Amino acid sequence: EPSSDTQAGTSTVEAHYVLNNNTKKFHLPSCSSADDIKASNKEEYYGSRDELISMGMTHASDAIRSGIPEQR
Repeated sequence: EPSSDTQAGTSTVEAHYVLNNNTKKFHLPSCSSADDIKASNKEEYYGSRDELISMGMTHASDAIRSGIPEQR
């Protein structure tokens, strides 16, 4: 279930993403590109976008088009 944390002036919303550990990009589960990720590179992730970015991941273009906001 989505949650929000506003400590220290930051806001994080938890969501479901599909990670490509080869390209270091994250996708929304509804993205057709997520279906094309090889099983050996694919990982399901539940957490915040900010956490993914802090782990060195970048958003795929589909994530931007679908309304995931740019990093603040």
